[in-house]
Amino acid sequence: MQTTRALHQYVPVDNLPEQRQQTSFEISDRVNIRSPSPVPVAQLIEETDVWNYLSCMGVDRHMIHSLLINCMYTDDWSLDKLKQNVWQEYLFWHCVIAVVEDSVELSFKENMPIIFENLNYSSVNVSVFLRKIRNKMKSVFKKKDLSIGKEQAIGIAFKDVGPICEKEGIRLDWLKNPSPIPNKIDVTNGLIVELRKVRMQHSILHKTVALWVQFLCHLNYTPDSDGLKRNIELVYKKLSKISLHNRQNVSAYLTEQYIPPQKRNTLCNSDLTQMKKGIVQKSITERNSLITPVYYYVDNPVYLAGCRAFGIVDKILTGPIWRIIESTSHILDLNKVWFDFKKILEKYSVDATELVEGKVLYPEYTVQDKVFESLFLIDNEELNILTTEALQIVLLNFCIIIERQLFDNLPGGSLNEETEGVNGKELRDESMTVKPTNIVSERDFANLDRLKREKPNANIIALEGLILFTNNKTLHWLDQMETEKKTQTFKIARERAPAMLKQFKLRKEHI
Repeated sequence: MQTTRALHQYVPVDNLPEQRQQTSFEISDRVNIRSPSPVPVAQLIEETDVWNYLSCMGVDRHMIHSLLINCMYTDDWSLDKLKQNVWQEYLFWHCVIAVVEDSVELSFKENMPIIFENLNYSSVNVSVFLRKIRNKMKSVFKKKDLSIGKEQAIGIAFKDVGPICEKEGIRLDWLKNPSPIPNKIDVTNGLIVELRKVRMQHSILHKTVALWVQFLCHLNYTPDSDGLKRNIELVYKKLSKISLHNRQNVSAYLTEQYIPPQKRNTLCNSDLTQMKKGIVQKSITERNSLITPVYYYVDNPVYLAGCRAFGIVDKILTGPIWRIIESTSHILDLNKVWFDFKKILEKYSVDATELVEGKVLYPEYTVQDKVFESLFLIDNEELNILTTEALQIVLLNFCIIIERQLFDNLPGGSLNEETEGVNGKELRDESMTVKPTNIVSERDFANLDRLKREKPNANIIALEGLILFTNNKTLHWLDQMETEKKTQTFKIARERAPAMLKQFKLRKEHI
């Protein structure tokens, strides 16, 4: 077919070249736009009747094209619609062949499997199948009898579940009545997308879907059905974006491990919406000085984008990093963590689009709860752009702070084992007791603030003694000591007390 056929719907017929012989499919297009044609009336009626019949069944050229290129096109279709006879009729597949042949960007090898997948048909030999369709349609046009083309094509069997479900041994009867399974199943994003399609087709309740996830992922809890719904829609929405903009990454995303939502009761996007509605219902005179600015902040896209950006930073970056720090046994092991984190900041401070789309950087340490889901279930282009800009500003400042404060821990620094001239073994031994976090010191200052409020007349050295007495478990140490040794220790402490107080006063004056 000539490539100019695709332009017939948009270019007036008079402007098309007249030297080329017209095909039957081009004629049908011209009839659809009510353009004159020089072909015989008998042939014109035959081709037109095919498309008119499909039009009566709710099928047009645009739908067929979408079925050929978008493997998720029928995900929201009902089971009754998928089981309509029209999808198995020769007339329908005749028009599918026509759409492929009339397009330069479509091919039978790449696009026919997509339409088979969309219509839930089992594996079909494409070349044999096309041959059958063409032979049958020759008979239709020869006998001028469309009823022959309404027969069902041979060798197509409707599938109840998708190929991943079949591979994992998941059957429709189990999905309708789920129960615990002993064997472990690799739950990927692709499997979740297939299960979403099954739920839509068979009108299965979200509570049942929650049981699917519990049993397939071997969770010790049943996920909240509302949160799970948002979680699955997030996976589906991200796949849709990838398939439209970066189709070569679809397979990689489908094979990624699915992360089920955590069991938490936190503020979600719907809660925020309800709060906003409740505030709107109040009159200005009823609002207090706190709720009024909160209302305007929520209603201002710039403030909302800033809050969302900090939420994304917490859920995707700082939250997981903190959990990594807490799980680290030696502080020097964090050097590589900081170096990798710095590279991530440098990358996304230039373009943070992937973060706004919900890309998980630390899957094992990321908590995907309702707050996480609400951050990415936003279909507002303006807010997404503002959030991306806010993230890039925040991450750029993070990068500057890391370069400044963690200079010694990065490659080339004095506390990095890989730096030339640094004795890694000696440095590791010396820092064996150094804590990876500053939680202990922060707790000490919190206790100091509390003691200063409770004992305003006590001096700092006395308060320091109380904190050290607690942290060092001095009482337990004294209880294990013999009486004579304990008496001697108390005597030494009393004798040294005046000198220690004098030294404290000198240091205080110096400070």
